[in-house]
Amino acid sequence: MRGDISCRAKSPRLGPRCGLQLTLAVVTAAWLAAPAISRADVIHDYVFQDASTVLMNTPETITGSFTFNVTTDVETSVQVTLTGNPPYAATYTQIAAMNTNGFK
Repeated sequence: MRGDISCRAKSPRLGPRCGLQLTLAVVTAAWLAAPAISRADVIHDYVFQDASTVLMNTPETITGSFTFNVTTDVETSVQVTLTGNPPYAATYTQIAAMNTNGFK
């Protein structure tokens, strides 16, 4: 019958058109099932470049970097080095991911 889109096999092997219809049906079903659980996080990598500060009259040069996930408000991979005179001069690292809660 012309226009029949069913995939009734007249032989043990399915034709290419039937295989395409089946593939499209599977892909469509997967796409319809997934949107609620799919998301793309926005992640920014920050690098300190030509940065400095004065802490209690002590000038410090700042180098280092960290990663911030805007979607979850989580910072990770923090490593910041202050170069200058004591007591602030040191390398500061963050061991575990930290939720900043938007600094509220």
